[in-house]
Amino acid sequence: MVHSMEKVIFDTNSMRNTEAKNFLGNRAELEKFAKVAELVIPDIVIEEIKNQKVRNLSSKRSSFLSNPFHWMRDLDEDSTKHFDIDGYISKLEDDEPLDYRVIELSNYACLAEMKNMALKGLPPFEKDTKECNDKGFKDAYIYFTILEFIQSIDDKYVFVVSSDGRLKDAFAEYSNVFVVKSFDEFMQRSITSLFDDYFIDKIKEELADETITNQSIVDYWISAKDNQILLIDTPTTNYITEVDSGEIISFEKNYEPMQQIDELIASTNFSNTIDLVTRLKRFASYLSEESIIRILQALVDNSQIRGTVGAGDYTIDFMGEVYEIAGDKLPVEIQEKIPERIRTWGL
Repeated sequence: MVHSMEKVIFDTNSMRNTEAKNFLGNRAELEKFAKVAELVIPDIVIEEIKNQKVRNLSSKRSSFLSNPFHWMRDLDEDSTKHFDIDGYISKLEDDEPLDYRVIELSNYACLAEMKNMALKGLPPFEKDTKECNDKGFKDAYIYFTILEFIQSIDDKYVFVVSSDGRLKDAFAEYSNVFVVKSFDEFMQRSITSLFDDYFIDKIKEELADETITNQSIVDYWISAKDNQILLIDTPTTNYITEVDSGEIISFEKNYEPMQQIDELIASTNFSNTIDLVTRLKRFASYLSEESIIRILQALVDNSQIRGTVGAGDYTIDFMGEVYEIAGDKLPVEIQEKIPERIRTWGL
């Protein structure tokens, strides 16, 4: 497969810049990101950068006019007073050498939800049970802009660069949004580094297969355990590998759970259900949160799957393991319908 650049979205503080030389701030970090990822900036962040510069340059102009060096150098006071700050900032924006995409909020139906979040002190608003707290409005606007954006793209996940704890809390329920504070933290979670020659050599050695190249990586995702999963296809077999902080921590051959999961969910045959559960069991730790939720939902909805719970340890162990990994992501009303033997597995 052709690996597309991961999308990294920035909040205001991650690229704050009041200075007059460049448009975007935090340049050392941004230049690192730009080499391996697509930079994405909400429009409200762009406007805030402009406002920061306007405030700073207006303040500097007032100070400059009162500075004796202004008239000692015989500079034109009228020219300084009427310098086009907005025009200068627009030129900085146009001349910005870093490529980035601006995203905008277009569905304002979210305003009612935003109001409710502010009233209840839900993230990204500050928690305040005494009165409505509007601190966090810009973060809430960024939050809904990002949610709308990820609905319009095919990417499995996106990164958000922010040091705001409440914004991070707001994205906690979204398994496809990863909030990081820095480039280094991004690289620890990114798939990008797993396509370079150094890591491919590590895979060849670990899997004892010299036929593997970066083109052998045909799919990738983040597991429910928050590790990177690579599906590697070679002329003779395929491998599923689990990677944590650049290290391969496990792998299996002959991976085909996506087809098996679909078959399990739709199963109408008891013995076939047992067979599918048995085959899926060794791949439990590689499954995404979305896949696990589908399986657990099917356990509730499909009587054939429910019927296997008392038929042997394989179903108990598999369902118990995946429930332990991501069962807390299920709605409470679904959790309550999961058999107790599975909810208490491992305790």
